[in-house]
Amino acid sequence: MKVIQSKPTFGRFSQAIAASTVLILGSLLLAAQASAGLVNLALNKPATASSTWDTPSYQIAYGNDGNPNTPWNGGTHIAWWQVDLGSVRSIDHITVTASDGPNYHMTFQVSWSTDGSNWTIVNPSWSTGTGTNWSFTFPMFNVAMRYVRYQTLGDAGSDWAGLGELEAIGDSSTVVAAPAPVPTLSDWAQYTIAFMLLFVGGWYLRRAKPTGGTR
Repeated sequence: MKVIQSKPTFGRFSQAIAASTVLILGSLLLAAQASAGLVNLALNKPATASSTWDTPSYQIAYGNDGNPNTPWNGGTHIAWWQVDLGSVRSIDHITVTASDGPNYHMTFQVSWSTDGSNWTIVNPSWSTGTGTNWSFTFPMFNVAMRYVRYQTLGDAGSDWAGLGELEAIGDSSTVVAAPAPVPTLSDWAQYTIAFMLLFVGGWYLRRAKPTGGTR
């Protein structure tokens, strides 16, 4: 009986290397996606305001202390409050929460800046919160910014300027001076690509396995 041992060809070896590379890329993409997370980048960062009322009870720092039930109050109808994120960051969305007395409303505007001088308005037509514990969320789609400002508009029937909490939600990594948003793949797309890479890599790895036999 003659034994014939098949030899792995260079093509098979190349396929094995390619399959391993694809598997590694897929695993790395999944790991990166799993580690990515959105956090409140405004939490406890330095904040300033145009004015404040009854400092012990309505401190400026209460506007981003993580507790919407401890508000900042400007002591007037027209006032602004702003937070410095410390560096230019990529922001996914901004959330504003406040509480107003019954039968009152609070009209406000949110804007952002990279340098503290030039501002871009998020809600040009203003927004109005009514009643207690109201909240607005403004999608930003990874806009690069450093400062976020909340400003009230004094109008008939409006209560004093107040802010329960301002959150700037984004990636924890620093964005290097890039005011324009950078297109990125969605989480779903990243997961889909990662699983496709793993599937293709596994298929090629099985095909590249050396085979032998007797006859």
